[in-house]
Amino acid sequence: MQATAPASLLYAALLLPAVLYLAVNRRRSRYLPPGPTGLPLVGSLPFIDRNLHTYFAGLAEKYGPVLSIRLGSKVEVVVSSPELAREVLRDKDPVFANRVMPEAGRAVCFDGEDNMSGSPVGPKWRLLRRVVVHEMMSPAGLDSVHDLRKREFGSTLRYLHSKSGEPVDVGRQMFLNDTMNVLTSTMWGSTIGSENERAAVGREFRLLVGEITGLLG
Repeated sequence: MQATAPASLLYAALLLPAVLYLAVNRRRSRYLPPGPTGLPLVGSLPFIDRNLHTYFAGLAEKYGPVLSIRLGSKVEVVVSSPELAREVLRDKDPVFANRVMPEAGRAVCFDGEDNMSGSPVGPKWRLLRRVVVHEMMSPAGLDSVHDLRKREFGSTLRYLHSKSGEPVDVGRQMFLNDTMNVLTSTMWGSTIGSENERAAVGREFRLLVGEITGLLG
């Protein structure tokens, strides 16, 4: 009996967190849409498929057009029907527009509240949105870079024509010409040096964007 007492205490210590987790999770789940239970601490993270669209489509078939899923310490609500997505993203956009900014996002975006994607809905967010809509995405704003976009699009076509019969990484070329060159020309008035220099900067920039995207989750 004395030998089994420590083992019993160990089993109880291991089971207690799981029991508490299930009790708390069941209580919280009463206010959430249905969804997979997941595991303690990590939730459904170990089970997520790399093809997210097929994974969420499978969950929608099982749990319905509105479901909840726990990813680590965060609970996400997934809306999969066009009608509900329209209601969330268009009709009730101010209600759902606020986003939780992860710590990586705060580090990358200087606390995250000085850009439209991380700023909570309020006067600053409305000002940033107004600037984007009226200055950057307005017909006048798009027309102001029309010549730049036309020039870089023509450069891409000439490059593809020169590589006829050869394998070409179209995504890389579009990124270098149609994205990098337009951005640098808009900000600095000129493109980045030679094609080799652009390729080097483009590779570094793509790696940086990929790393930031990974950190942001």
